[in-house]
Amino acid sequence: MNLRPLSDRILVRRLDTMHDSVIVAPDIAPRDGGRGQVVAVGPGKRNSHGKRISVDIKPGDVVRFGRFVDFERDDLVMIQEGDILVVEKRNE
Repeated sequence: MNLRPLSDRILVRRLDTMHDSVIVAPDIAPRDGGRGQVVAVGPGKRNSHGKRISVDIKPGDVVRFGRFVDFERDDLVMIQEGDILVVEKRNE
């Protein structure tokens, strides 16, 4: 699978399992947060002058994040940099 995040989006592999619920959600739907390891990051957003603002997260970082989009594909989720609440472990 070759997924390349764009802008300030970050591809994360979930580390915690999500609890099953009675409510059935569509295949792509916003979900509550979790914990995961960063797989890939986009190049960052551009400011009003067109200059790229790089993402402060790197592949291998372990993060806690807020809401995300679940692709129902493996254990990968796509989030934006602003959805990251804390970096637990930095990949140096």
